[in-house]
Amino acid sequence: SRKVETTMDPATRISRIAVAVLVKEREAVNPETGLIEPVPFPEETLEEIRKLVAGVVGLNEERGDLVTVTAQPFVQQLDESVKVEWFEMGWIKLAGRREVPGRPVIYATTPEFLDHFGLSSRRDLPGIDELKAAGLLDPVEDAYDAMQEEADTKEQNSDDVDEDADETAFADEENAESAEPSAA
Repeated sequence: SRKVETTMDPATRISRIAVAVLVKEREAVNPETGLIEPVPFPEETLEEIRKLVAGVVGLNEERGDLVTVTAQPFVQQLDESVKVEWFEMGWIKLAGRREVPGRPVIYATTPEFLDHFGLSSRRDLPGIDELKAAGLLDPVEDAYDAMQEEADTKEQNSDDVDEDADETAFADEENAESAEPSAA
């Protein structure tokens, strides 16, 4: 028996990893003022987090890898000049996943959504037929039909090319047969 082994250097190499972790400082009520104030993490806790992250990313200090962990208070409320996108307003929430191939995500509206639009319940939302009539919804069936028509058109064009090729080949065969000398 014979053993053949080939070792190749990887096509790419990691030259350096730099990771920054921002941890939200804890908050507590100051007994003297009654205000909520940030409570800094002890340095030992931040070092434990740094070691955890370093282990996860495969930190190699010889390569110059770096992990920085910092604790800061997070902003609780945005300034009015900052535009908040609709998907950041808490109007929808993750409700689960469908038990079908691909496991698509299911979202649900929240009470904030209903309040914002002046609705008393989800039953006040327009139905699919109303959305279609208003032109606000591209029905899946229509999109599927359009996609199927496009595929059929491509297939038909492909068949036309194949038929033309078959007719040309048949004509070439007939010409070749008539051009052969007769054995008389």
